[in-house]
Amino acid sequence: MAFLLGIVLVLLGVMLWESFQERDEQAAFTDRGVSTTATVVGVVRGEAELRFQTEEGGRVQVVVPGPYSHDDPRELMVRYLPEDPERAHRTDHPGTPWYLFPAVLAFLVVSGAGLGGYVLLRRLRGGPAPSSEAVRTRRPFGERAFWPLFVLFVGAVLLIPVGFVTDMGLRYAALMDSRVVEATVLDAGRQGGSRGGCRGYVTVEYESHGLRYEDRIRVSCRDADGHRGQDTVAVEFGADRPDVVRLVGEPPIR
Repeated sequence: MAFLLGIVLVLLGVMLWESFQERDEQAAFTDRGVSTTATVVGVVRGEAELRFQTEEGGRVQVVVPGPYSHDDPRELMVRYLPEDPERAHRTDHPGTPWYLFPAVLAFLVVSGAGLGGYVLLRRLRGGPAPSSEAVRTRRPFGERAFWPLFVLFVGAVLLIPVGFVTDMGLRYAALMDSRVVEATVLDAGRQGGSRGGCRGYVTVEYESHGLRYEDRIRVSCRDADGHRGQDTVAVEFGADRPDVVRLVGEPPIR
């Protein structure tokens, strides 16, 4: 139990650290960021690859966070740091507020401390057991507060598998109307799985709607060993979702 609690505390600490790092990043863009127009030249794993020119005349090509669809404008406003132009973000996609996770964590801590303190106080005070009539007419505050928090917790946990199943269904639906093209293999290899197994991947490059698309496709380790950089493979992607791609004959999700 102590080991698991330690892991949880470490993870919470890392997430808090990343939140405050995001705060510093947002402050830097607010204080020193420069806005300019960027041209979309590609889509890398669902995010826009942009090309723009800095105030000093330098040319920058970088992938910025935020989903991008082929129906979106081909020119976007970006904000970059003059000392490091590759640190850029879209002005229409500023990212998650840095204070969101600390706020949620503070709410859970305060709620848990309040409920725990109430239960502890009840045990310390003791006293005669209330009558059945009193129990029916006056429910303790801790009991009244527990169930809404419990329902919220269960709902949050259920969102994970529901989100996965929904995404899987949307990916299958996107491939109902698909296109097949030749793609260039950029790289292939293996990586460890979450359960100690092996997962292979193939990174491919192809064109759709006048844009260069790049994505990483999961494959078996045996299939990954059969691909090398600059090889040509047949890929299938959604006609309206070019970012949903698979090797021909393979499932869209592994």
